[in-house]
Amino acid sequence: ALRPTHELVLVTGEPPPIAAGVARRLGVGRYLSSILGVVGGQFDGTVTSCLATADEKASAVRSFMREYSHEGSIAFGDSAADVGMLQAVPNRVCIRPDDALRGVARREGWAVVDNPEFSSVIGLTVVRNLLDKG
Repeated sequence: ALRPTHELVLVTGEPPPIAAGVARRLGVGRYLSSILGVVGGQFDGTVTSCLATADEKASAVRSFMREYSHEGSIAFGDSAADVGMLQAVPNRVCIRPDDALRGVARREGWAVVDNPEFSSVIGLTVVRNLLDKG
């Protein structure tokens, strides 16, 4: 198992309350998510940071990866919105990808997994860093 020496990180466009719940359910210790504006302890209807697009996810992952060596890192994605994040690491796996991501994976030679057992992470992205934090 990777957990004793490797960190698992969930990357999702969902807001923190949902991301935190999913991370707990998956046993993932950290997550990167969209951030909602808060005023006086209540959500104010604004979005401070949104991880819904390929560029936004890629930027978040690159910032996070500053703590790690990129060598050995793997990103898992399921939609075209994950392309930038997948490009940010050296090892990419597309899990039950949508048609757009499947096309990119085919062109780029990325691994594709269509096993239905991975369906529990559809709509979410898990990034695994395979190197010790240092």
